[in-house]
Amino acid sequence: MKKIFFILALYLPLSLLAGGRGTVTGFADFLLWKANEENLDYAEWSFFGAQPPTAPSLLPRAADSGAHYAPGYRLGLSYARCSDISVYWTHYSSTATSVLPARPGMGIIPLFPVSNSGHPFVNTGGSARTTWKLNYNIADLEVGHVMRKREVQFRPHLGVRVAWIHQNVNALYTPIIFPFSPTVSVGNLLSKNNNHFCGGGLRIGGDGSWNFWRGFSLFGKSGLSLLYGKFNVLRREFFVTPMTAGAVAFPPGTQRDAAAMRFYGMSPAADLTGGMSWCGRCSCVEVKISLAWECQIWWSQNRGYQSTNPTFNGVSSSVPFTGHLTLQGLTARFGIGF
Repeated sequence: MKKIFFILALYLPLSLLAGGRGTVTGFADFLLWKANEENLDYAEWSFFGAQPPTAPSLLPRAADSGAHYAPGYRLGLSYARCSDISVYWTHYSSTATSVLPARPGMGIIPLFPVSNSGHPFVNTGGSARTTWKLNYNIADLEVGHVMRKREVQFRPHLGVRVAWIHQNVNALYTPIIFPFSPTVSVGNLLSKNNNHFCGGGLRIGGDGSWNFWRGFSLFGKSGLSLLYGKFNVLRREFFVTPMTAGAVAFPPGTQRDAAAMRFYGMSPAADLTGGMSWCGRCSCVEVKISLAWECQIWWSQNRGYQSTNPTFNGVSSSVPFTGHLTLQGLTARFGIGF
């Protein structure tokens, strides 16, 4: 509901400008996008004993390996006369599930838990399962100017962008061996990981089109943005089954470890769109329909750190990492101008 109020609050000053000789256009985009992100590895296979004749790939399995195309939307309003001003809201959400199943004679090494190094553990004959959820919301206020020469036009633009990008990754490992001294405990572990970003900044770009036949056009759009905002990164581990460490018993739901980072940083992004459109008039109404392929990349959007300890000597160290977020897919637009 707050999103709707935010859009309406920006629609009002634009609609007041319609008293001039300009054109007010409202548009709605249907998005069918797929999201992927780097550094979402959550588990990998490990051999025990002799290597089987038909060994599977030992590359780590990523949480976005189960990503698929999901719907989203973009709503906007623009006013154009000599120059133009637009405001629009983009919303997209997706859920990806990935499973690394058990295999005979092989174990699974978990990669997500923050305390993996301090307490090395491998689940023998077990499996790993992750769910990656992405909630992507972008608000843009954009000013542009169209330059025409016959059937070709170019539109440079400058604007302000605000972004809310929330990500959650839950990884379940079943079962896991914990080498607690002086005993060894076996159970299930849940790793919950949150990576949230909220920020704002400037966006600049240029659009071009070529009207080649009776209102049909080929077009391309581009934009570069640089946002400054706050990253909230949180990782927690929970025992799913009862566990014991020596004489101490831990009931299900016990939080085993946690780590958090809150910091401000830059988040650069780029977007490219290319496709075909048709524009025509019906009485006093202008209708525009387009179909395009859109791609967006957010550099270093995945932020966090992972504990590593190659010698397994009980001393853990943290290594920061980053990963690029990519969204791409079809964008279909329907617009009406007055």
